[in-house]
Amino acid sequence: MRTRSLALAAALSLLAPGASLAAEPPAPASSSEASSPAPAPAPMAAGEAAAIASVEEPLPELPEPAPRLDDPFVAELEAHKAEAIARARGPEAALPLLRAFNLRDRLSTLAPLAKLYGQFADWGAVQPEVRSLARYLLAQVQYSRGRLPAARDQLARLGLVNRFWLAGPFDNEGKSGCDTAWPPEKSIDLAARFPGKVREGGWRRLPEIVRDGYMDLGAAVSPSDETVTYALAVVEAPADKKAVLHLGASGASRLFVNGVKVLSDDAYHPARFDQAQVGVTLRKGANRVLLKLCQQSGPHGFFLRVSGPNGDALPGVTFSAPDVLPAQPKGSVPHESLPGPVEAFRRRAEAAKEDGRARLEYAEMLVHKQILDPKNRQEAAEALRAAQLLPKDPAAQLLAAFTADDPNERRQLLEAALAAQPGHPAATYALARHLMGHDLERRALGLLDSAIERHPSHFPLAALKARALESLGLQRQSEELVLRLWRAWPDRPEVLRDAARVIRRREQVRDSIALLRVAISLRFDDLESRRMLAAALADLGEVEGALKEQRESCAIDPWDVRSWLRLGELAAANGRATEARSAFARALEIAPEDAEVYERQGQSLARLGDSSGALSALTRSLELKPQNPVVKEALKAFRREGRGFGEDLAWDAFKLAAETPPAPGEDAVALAELTAVKVHPSGLSSRFEQLVIRVQTARGVEAERSQWITVSPDRQDLKILRARVLKPDGSVLDSYQESERSLSDGASRLYYDARGHIISFPNLEPGDVLELAYRLDDTANDNLLSDYFGDVSSIQAEIPKARFDYVLSAPKGRTIYSNTPDLPLDKRDQTLPDGSRLYRWSAKGVAKIVSEPGMPGRSETAAQLHVSTYSDWDAVGRYYWGLVRDELTPTAEIRAALKEIVAGLPKGSDELAIIRAVYGFVVSKTRYVGLEFGIHGFKPYKVDKVLARRFGDCKDKASLMHALLEAAGIDSRLVLLRMKRLGAIDPVPASLAIFDHAILYVPKHDLWLDGTAELYGSRELPVEDRGAVVLVIEPQGGSKLSQIPQGRAADNVTRADYEIALAASGQAVLRGKATVAGLAAPEYRRSFQQADARKQRYEQGWARTFPGTKVRELAFSDLSAIEKDVEMSFEMDAPAWAAREGETLAFTPFGQGASYVESYAPLSTRSWDLLLPYPWANRFRYRIALPEGTAPTDLPKEVDIQSPFGGVKLAYRLEGGRELVAEGEVLLGVTRVKASEYVAFRTFLGQVDAALSRRIRLGPAAPAVPAPAQPMMRR
Repeated sequence: MRTRSLALAAALSLLAPGASLAAEPPAPASSSEASSPAPAPAPMAAGEAAAIASVEEPLPELPEPAPRLDDPFVAELEAHKAEAIARARGPEAALPLLRAFNLRDRLSTLAPLAKLYGQFADWGAVQPEVRSLARYLLAQVQYSRGRLPAARDQLARLGLVNRFWLAGPFDNEGKSGCDTAWPPEKSIDLAARFPGKVREGGWRRLPEIVRDGYMDLGAAVSPSDETVTYALAVVEAPADKKAVLHLGASGASRLFVNGVKVLSDDAYHPARFDQAQVGVTLRKGANRVLLKLCQQSGPHGFFLRVSGPNGDALPGVTFSAPDVLPAQPKGSVPHESLPGPVEAFRRRAEAAKEDGRARLEYAEMLVHKQILDPKNRQEAAEALRAAQLLPKDPAAQLLAAFTADDPNERRQLLEAALAAQPGHPAATYALARHLMGHDLERRALGLLDSAIERHPSHFPLAALKARALESLGLQRQSEELVLRLWRAWPDRPEVLRDAARVIRRREQVRDSIALLRVAISLRFDDLESRRMLAAALADLGEVEGALKEQRESCAIDPWDVRSWLRLGELAAANGRATEARSAFARALEIAPEDAEVYERQGQSLARLGDSSGALSALTRSLELKPQNPVVKEALKAFRREGRGFGEDLAWDAFKLAAETPPAPGEDAVALAELTAVKVHPSGLSSRFEQLVIRVQTARGVEAERSQWITVSPDRQDLKILRARVLKPDGSVLDSYQESERSLSDGASRLYYDARGHIISFPNLEPGDVLELAYRLDDTANDNLLSDYFGDVSSIQAEIPKARFDYVLSAPKGRTIYSNTPDLPLDKRDQTLPDGSRLYRWSAKGVAKIVSEPGMPGRSETAAQLHVSTYSDWDAVGRYYWGLVRDELTPTAEIRAALKEIVAGLPKGSDELAIIRAVYGFVVSKTRYVGLEFGIHGFKPYKVDKVLARRFGDCKDKASLMHALLEAAGIDSRLVLLRMKRLGAIDPVPASLAIFDHAILYVPKHDLWLDGTAELYGSRELPVEDRGAVVLVIEPQGGSKLSQIPQGRAADNVTRADYEIALAASGQAVLRGKATVAGLAAPEYRRSFQQADARKQRYEQGWARTFPGTKVRELAFSDLSAIEKDVEMSFEMDAPAWAAREGETLAFTPFGQGASYVESYAPLSTRSWDLLLPYPWANRFRYRIALPEGTAPTDLPKEVDIQSPFGGVKLAYRLEGGRELVAEGEVLLGVTRVKASEYVAFRTFLGQVDAALSRRIRLGPAAPAVPAPAQPMMRR
């Protein structure tokens, strides 16, 4: 439980204890455990000793100030102390000790804390794990008091190991590395070299840093995220000894003793002191203890200690990382799992499920110890359960708020805490901070004013109010409040820092320095105050004082590389070359593969005039981070180089303009398009692009005047190298305009962190040639998608290209896979002396693309070059599953939501009913909003967060469906999808770059579900998904590229029955019913959602078929019932349904709607295939009551036309003499018509139009002929 990690939150530090005050603790009991001699403190490394020589002298013992009677935090400390004493003999005593520690920044003096922890550390009646915790907390307090030798003594008595060899990092992409036995796990050879995640590596010794026992690998391991690292220590035992190994590790972990795995933890969590423990027998001699750390993201490091059963260091046991490994002791390694520090709290909570206090304490210990994977959200679930059981307890509501992931839920819980106890200072403080974090400072001020009136001695409330006033621009009021607070509470570090800032702002630097010195005297390890003090002293030119403060910062946190870098830079800036080199050497000892360390060292060495050293450091920095544009430019200056990768390949625009003749009939011609990409080992890249375009007409000028460059400002650096216009007379205009535009689309609810950088040429005229050349460098520290690189470049465009070039440089060992475009393309590649590989694709005379309506997507109609580092689709699937699987884990909230979703289903409902209910919830109860920021352009948010905020994009919704179905025991798969409008893609190469959508697949029921398809039923997969290229992500491997089947006409059927009362005037009354099934149904649901506009919309739909139609009555089935077909009934007046033609009345029974030729095939010929939305069938029956005294002069013949594209059937009959029945079906059964079949398809549509447009004429009915008389029967 590292010092920086112990503080939960300001609100949590103020949790009110449940126990009453108790008497002073008894004197520590004498026992062999308590009185055993402490091991000698571990020696410091030389560098550390040099840095902190000035602070090694023990501070004088000053009389502690008497506590203020109005200090609420002293009272809280006494309450925690009393509770700890009352529970001292059980493991539960750990909790009040931790709560007390969270008060350390609120107290004027730490002496009471040191006394409390000292009593518990040496109290024999206390359980070993509680005593060890007290000793560890005592060491932290002693550091804060400046008692460094005393702090080290306490740490030594804990048996913390701080001497290690380190190997790695190895790959843990998708958490796949923890179950892989990497070379250090198979055999230990300190001289061995092995391939790592990014580069080759071997064993190296970690610096021997004595601070708090935490081995901080955040800077020592690069890259740190998604890695496996091994740490090796030798534990020398004088004889066989029973020992306990205590581990607190970030990520998942494995612990081996003499080659035997003794502990395994699969949960990915932050490191805390003593998270797990295992009993082992150490053999006499040099025992090898190997720790395997499997890191995903976040702080990276571990605690490891070796103790006896009593929790104290074992006498005679030593730790080392020797140059030569001694022989491993022979014999077995007996070991046994021991219960962790949270186990007692868990058992108590499980035994009394409805005991809110037990639940609260269990949740609080989970938060402190962090033994579970945060993604599973069990701490939050336990805290929320406690809050529900204790609705009137502010502490329970505060803890639940602290663990809540959703801001709205957090706010609601904080409000519940205040409702439970109005004016509660901790609840007020927490809610006010929450509101300020959402720019609601004025609301926060109202809360704070009320609470300050109730609790005037609770100074953090006033300090927060000052910050709120400053945020509102009320600086003077804020400063006056800070200074009043300082005068009232001059012994609180937080208040002193705020006052120092105000006084410094008023340019009273000396007074500011005085306040900071007071703050440091109160808290020796107050790094923020020390850094402020060092900066102030440097500004005054007091270099020695500034250096002293910076040295002490390094001593306080020796693992902090940035502190060593600041010391080195400060020393270099003031000519202290020796100290500067020493500080940078220390930083490199901690972080030998950190590019920033070498960069800042190089800059400082340059200031010192050491050009050779600067060049060496900067060169190494660029090797480690090749995408750093600042270092690239610095090295160019040192080496007097002029251009970066690709720039030497640029075409001479003047020469191109002279050599390339105008292209008659074209608006514009690309004389050259060059892309040169240098891919780094991380998958990040540096890109040079050149575009040379001749505009030949006014239309070409307007089309090409503005050129767009897509940039992610947080992760990329754009540099415009040339943007100019070459005039026909040889003159050059270098003027251009730059602007930026967000790529987010509020109407579509899509929000991106990328922006459009627009280069405009206002003086461009017909006949001019524009040239744009720029460099776009990835500058992020890491690749969002591991070490993947993929790119798609369009060879063809809407203008012809005289030249196209794509050049790619791949690092040694990386293979680039590419497609084979369907046009003449020259491909060459070569291996360079450094092992990298250079690829070049070139084309000349590239024709333009002529667009047609209904043509396939760009990837099918325009030649594209697709490159990728992935060899096959299974590799893509495995990577993506590793990326997203943790986000899909069903939590308690997901299971509770599922219970609600299925509650309304009939008893005994089958799986399909559950699937429909889950799908309906996701599409209807969660909004589509895409926050495509950073990794979340590819990775969904956690499913419980999507559920809580009720919105998400396609992958969020698919993930939520997946989690809900998993909670129901139904197997499903995430699906990456390329929308049909983009066009099909070559299966080679495999890549993530081709996909733009995500849906879900349920294999058992062969069901594809699109969570973004609002108003679509579960069987109504949208048109853009039908026939789309997909990658079904298989968790166990075996993902393959495939295509979603097209629908069938039988699935998309519209049925309509019309009864028409036709008057002799040609007017008619239409009554009817219709049922719409399949993909037409969602459009009906959408179009007719607004009840008061339905009649108008329906009339508009009939306007062309039967002009002038007016709706009398119109009724729809429930349009929110997306799993049901749309049903409607209607009654309409058609004033001109039939027309008078002389003595006859003529009409077209099927109406006068738009022709199928006009709708589907308006072009006489095509060059491209024609894509149609979906197959469908339209079945209809018209029953026409004829006017009195009329009859058809002739009925059309029946029609039955069948073709490969579909068919039409029409039939007519007269029933009862006065009722004409016209019925039929039109079926379109294809979704794609080849260009070679287009004429035949258009002919078929013409036949359908002709059949439907035949007219019927009514004339006077013939007089009835009497039936002949029947002869009389003879008798």
